Amino acid sequence: MKVLALSDSLAPWHSFWIRFGQYAGALPWPVQISDDAAAIDALGPGDSLLLYRYALGWGDLAARLQQARSRGVLIVADVDDYLWQAQGWSRE
Repeated sequence: MKVLALSDSLAPWHSFWIRFGQYAGALPWPVQISDDAAAIDALGPGDSLLLYRYALGWGDLAARLQQARSRGVLIVADVDDYLWQAQGWSRE
């Protein structure tokens, strides 16, 4: 299993590091940290996606996330209100 931590920003002062990034090295699995949504496409069965917030440049993630789920990727999301404000995205 590998873990992809996807954040809207990798800036050193961003809350991603406080909430997740500082713990990534303690996980027993390989962790990739990225701000590029295309990295989701490399995940396979049993891999995990930790989605932190949302970047407008990612566009509509619905299809990409549905494809990842159909491949057996586990998805955990902490997208807060950024995602709910994005056009074309529903809470469902």
